[in-house]
Amino acid sequence: MEAFPRSVIRPFERNGKPRAIDDPILDEPDLGVLVELDFPKLIAEGIPETDYLEPPYIVRGARHWVFGQAESAKSLWFQWLSAKLTREGRTVAFFSAENPLQTDLDRMSRLRPAFERLRYFHMPAIDLNERADFVKVAEACGGSDLVVFDTLTALWSGDENSSAEIVGFDRDILVPLVRLTGAGIIVVHHTGHPQAFISRGGASAGRGSSAMGQKADIVMVFQSVGLHEFTIDHGKNRTPGGRKELKTRFQATDTDDGGLDIAPIGRHIDERVLEGMEDAMRLIAEADGGMGRNQLKTALGELGYGGGTTDRVFAELKQEDPARVQQVDGEVVGPDGARRRGRPWVLVVK
Repeated sequence: MEAFPRSVIRPFERNGKPRAIDDPILDEPDLGVLVELDFPKLIAEGIPETDYLEPPYIVRGARHWVFGQAESAKSLWFQWLSAKLTREGRTVAFFSAENPLQTDLDRMSRLRPAFERLRYFHMPAIDLNERADFVKVAEACGGSDLVVFDTLTALWSGDENSSAEIVGFDRDILVPLVRLTGAGIIVVHHTGHPQAFISRGGASAGRGSSAMGQKADIVMVFQSVGLHEFTIDHGKNRTPGGRKELKTRFQATDTDDGGLDIAPIGRHIDERVLEGMEDAMRLIAEADGGMGRNQLKTALGELGYGGGTTDRVFAELKQEDPARVQQVDGEVVGPDGARRRGRPWVLVVK
């Protein structure tokens, strides 16, 4: 096998036998029949555990939408993850339609995947809107744990601004692909318009219809923050028991043996959130007996902080170690000025 396979669609094996394109599993379901779930049977068989490929971000059997500006390390992170997963015994199908071949060759030679478990397609001539191409892709992805489409507009000819077409892309392509392969599906896309589940807008949110974020199981937003550094904002995670990771900063580094690696270097706090934390500390210190959450949120709002920022302020203050503030049993001041029982924020006495 070649060290870096050419981009050709190839069938995969099922039960030791090659799959054919006309395999019944790829047939469309009868849309005139509704099949209800047998919950008692399913529960008796046991609820499967969430299979995290890369906790807490990437889950097998889930649809992931990934947004980010150019050069925010979206492609690089998923190439790094693909290499890591193949070394761990997982199988990855990667459809690369964003970078020149020389770039992919350089990165993958340094990321050092287990090539026998990597199905890598560079600039494949496919359109996921075409049924025949979808079948080819489904066959190429069979047995995969992770499937990466980089990027949406290079591999799909639909209208990204049309909610109806994005819903159709999810219904007719992503959902069937998850059912056929059981893989975690990644759709990489550029930034533009605000997205659902992302408390930001403009250039930091996904470009196109907000249905992208609405239909996704998991949303990730990448942003460049410095030389060889970037952040991942976990905008949404609706998998069982899923949690949203706080915004984390990552760094791409050269290894001593000529390789390439990516590692987290800590939580990333936006400058505006840092400002809000300091203002919250001042407000709490000035208040007699501390401040209730609603009272503190109102005070921060009067200073010009939006709701999304104040929520991040509270989250970061709770995560601080050592803690500077804490919530205690006591009294809080309501909107009417009356004091009532509650859990005010107070300074930690050292």
